[in-house]
Amino acid sequence: MTDISSENVFSAPQALGPPIAAEKIARFRDDTPATLRWAARSIIILCGAVLALGATVLLLLPIAGCGNPQLGGLAWMFRPILPKKKVPAEFSEFPNSTVAIVVYPRESIEVEYPSVKLTLAWSVAAYLKPNVKNIKIVDPRTVMKFQEENLDWLAMSRKELGRKLGADYILFIALQNYTTREDGSRDSFRGRIAAEASVFRTSNSSDTPVWQAMDMRAAHPGENEPLLLLPDGDDSKVRERVEGVFAEQLARKFYTYKEEWEE
Repeated sequence: MTDISSENVFSAPQALGPPIAAEKIARFRDDTPATLRWAARSIIILCGAVLALGATVLLLLPIAGCGNPQLGGLAWMFRPILPKKKVPAEFSEFPNSTVAIVVYPRESIEVEYPSVKLTLAWSVAAYLKPNVKNIKIVDPRTVMKFQEENLDWLAMSRKELGRKLGADYILFIALQNYTTREDGSRDSFRGRIAAEASVFRTSNSSDTPVWQAMDMRAAHPGENEPLLLLPDGDDSKVRERVEGVFAEQLARKFYTYKEEWEE
């Protein structure tokens, strides 16, 4: 019986072809490190070229994007992040003070939206409270109750009104327009608010406002956005959103905030 040793097993592949010359095996072993080094150098050079090409494309995107919306979108994504600019408060006396938000709608507005005095005041308070240091807001329900129980409240001096409400300042919002539907439409909605806003310091003897904005406007959806179609006619969400837009716009007059630089 033939003895199959480990030497015979490893020499078996020789039967598949002629023996490999010893000098070729040695040359292959000697050349292997150089081949690997060449391959590594090639990979590094290729990666560097790809990075350089990518950097060039990113530099050219803002220019190319001027004529191509898709490239413009990419340019916006890779734009440099600039620090936001500070917008100072127009009126900065609200910190450490008590403020009563008094909403005065036109009669036609109040007939159609009887809760607007309360909901709009709450919206404004919701933006003032976390952004103005140590501000105290007179409960809007207290203010509305006072208006309903004192029909001559509008004829009171602002000093007297402030004393009765326990406020250092009156933020007076005179609603000129408040709508949720497009004219002549039953199920097409866009909320709009137009108002005059004034601040009265109740310690003053005169009723001259210490701050005023004569024409404040808000819309939701925005004027350039599609109308909301609500077949069920429920405008509660529209009211909530447009009041929020108006409230933020108004509240920002009384504290410093940051916004993006305009391009």
